[in-house]
Amino acid sequence: MPGRAEGMEKHIAQDCQSVDEAAKQEMSQLLMTKRLQNLEKKGLKRRAEAAVEAAPPLLDNANSSYAIPEHHRSYGALLHAAEAAHNSEPPQHVLQHALQEQQGPPALGPPPPAAPLDVMGCLQQLLQGQQEIQAKMDNVPRRLRNSRAATGESVLRPLCRETYVASGGAPGVMPPPQLFPSTWREAMRVDTYRLDMLIDFYGNSFGISGHDSLEDKQAKFLEWIGAVRP
Repeated sequence: MPGRAEGMEKHIAQDCQSVDEAAKQEMSQLLMTKRLQNLEKKGLKRRAEAAVEAAPPLLDNANSSYAIPEHHRSYGALLHAAEAAHNSEPPQHVLQHALQEQQGPPALGPPPPAAPLDVMGCLQQLLQGQQEIQAKMDNVPRRLRNSRAATGESVLRPLCRETYVASGGAPGVMPPPQLFPSTWREAMRVDTYRLDMLIDFYGNSFGISGHDSLEDKQAKFLEWIGAVRP
């Protein structure tokens, strides 16, 4: 406000006439300092106004001709692409994987039905095992009698079949007549054909091999029925 400042300066000058010279010099110095401050403020204000007028137009102005630097354009394109990728829908396989994790593991179906237990088969096997054990126990005293044959004319006790055979024969069955030798001497005269028939009936090879001689075969058969050489 120039008018007010000049009035104050005149008022101060009138007051200065009534004071001594030292005071006048001091007042003059104060006035000079005040003027310099006012001039400095006015200069700063003008500089600020000039800088505003020289500045380029703002970017939000639609009719602006201000050229955006190339590196600013690249950065803006990257920001636009990142925003588009963030807002776009995820791929289908990603959605399915997220849905499976949310739902948890698939529910297991009912267990497969257990195989039916063959009760009759188990009972039949148990019965067959008992029959075989019983046949072997029945042959124990017979083998004991055969082991006491002292001479070639001693009578041999025939043994029953101890196991099931392929032909369907059951254990506990006695051999047919004239097949089992009645004495030790007769057992030492049986031929290969008769021995093969005994093998088929009992379902047991008596430990005989194909390389054995007839005498060895007869001796192994006697050992199987419990007889010893007198």
